[in-house]
Amino acid sequence: MALLMQILRTDNEENAVLALKIMIDLHRSYKNVVADQVQPFLDFVFEMYQNMPSIVKDAFETNTSIPGSTPAATVPHP
Repeated sequence: MALLMQILRTDNEENAVLALKIMIDLHRSYKNVVADQVQPFLDFVFEMYQNMPSIVKDAFETNTSIPGSTPAATVPHP
């Protein structure tokens, strides 16, 4: 579970989704064994939601440093 949490935090989206699926299956099959890992997972989810405003801003902010790019507000409409 610790390795899956590390993959969830550091790896790409595809591997993170696979890690989540494995974590869910492990929890479904071995609840008593992995019960101590539930709180770290919930803390991770909480941390992600706390960072959501800055992540959304970074993802959707207009990047004017790209040569030849035109901000969406100034693109002529046909």
